[in-house]
Amino acid sequence: MRCLRSLCLFTLLSLSVTAPSCGIYEYYSTNRINGTSITASMTDEQIIKAFGLDPATAATKKVNGKDGTMMTYSSGEQVVNITRSTVTGVSVFATGPTSGVWDLGTP
Repeated sequence: MRCLRSLCLFTLLSLSVTAPSCGIYEYYSTNRINGTSITASMTDEQIIKAFGLDPATAATKKVNGKDGTMMTYSSGEQVVNITRSTVTGVSVFATGPTSGVWDLGTP
């Protein structure tokens, strides 16, 4: 019985050590929107699609800042702001059915 417990413990520890390098980590990461992982290297169109917005029909507004831009996309109740800054990288702020803040870092 002692050997079986050691094997189980070893297996659990092995999984926890290797999880960041496999799909398990990606699946449970906090940067998932409706089942889609969002990253700083994605285009705005890819990011807003994760929120269920159609890039062709969503209303857009662009604001230029000193160190980057902020794009606002809206359709119905869903609003998605994507900020791309040379200082802080990419961040997403959303309100509506899917809401929250996601700091994606630099691409």
